Amino acid sequence: MKLHANVMAHIKKKRRRINHVKYSCKFCLDCLVSRLTVVCSVIMILLFLAAVLLSPGAMAATMFGYSPQQYNKQTNWGTGLYFAPHFTEIYANPDNTEKPITTIKWSSAGPSGQISFQVQTRPASSTSSDFFNTFLCFYPELELAVMPVLSENGDGWAEVLYDLKKQKSGWVKLREKFDPDFQQTQAAHLGVFQSWLDFMRLHAKDAGVFWLSGVPSIERTLHTAPEDKAKLIETTAIVKLQVKHVRGNWLLVEATDFDHSSPIGWVRWRDDDGHLMVFPNLSKGSRDVGMGVSWH
Repeated sequence: MKLHANVMAHIKKKRRRINHVKYSCKFCLDCLVSRLTVVCSVIMILLFLAAVLLSPGAMAATMFGYSPQQYNKQTNWGTGLYFAPHFTEIYANPDNTEKPITTIKWSSAGPSGQISFQVQTRPASSTSSDFFNTFLCFYPELELAVMPVLSENGDGWAEVLYDLKKQKSGWVKLREKFDPDFQQTQAAHLGVFQSWLDFMRLHAKDAGVFWLSGVPSIERTLHTAPEDKAKLIETTAIVKLQVKHVRGNWLLVEATDFDHSSPIGWVRWRDDDGHLMVFPNLSKGSRDVGMGVSWH
């Protein structure tokens, strides 16, 4: 009898627990404490995530920037690049006594990650005023705003492409090595022209390179010499390229493939018409992007 009573008491207790869970009272102290604990936990998690995402370190770790991604023979890469200053005046002719046809202003507000950008045309036109259409490569935290240079006149002026969609171009006055009028707060490389070959020599080794999408598979194969007819080096899919040397349109690279081997060979960084096939991975390279610029 005692055993039967104990069993029945256990069953009744279990039923009360089940009914409590199923039909829990809103005014039950246990239920309120449990719910408040869950709510507080969720709030603490959200506050922690907000603090992490909004901290200066987090913004710096997720630095905004972009560079060319597509290999396209229709793209006009020009003879080199122009490091656009924070205030750039573009003229219809290489003559700064005229009024500029376009002015470009840009800046980066430090760790907050805010970017200020403005394009003004004269007369007003429907020219797109976004930095994706103005700069071929843009890393504001690295003080890098690149415009393709189509030509130079040999007298300190360069013709730049300032509207990538409509292929509009104009002239900018290149900064001399010692320019008293240039703001000392701006990086030394801003306002300077640099050939694509010099740019690749300076940055490919430090930052590494990646292939642009659309590059033919045959061009993603290592060659034994910097020649199209040179023997190919057999590899599996290449996942990383470390540049050792630059010679003309070719790079001597150490490749890392899926087999974890490290073959060394030559690949093209641009085709015979000057279209880029690879680009330095500036987002992972040195922050001193402008160091060693060539003055022209």
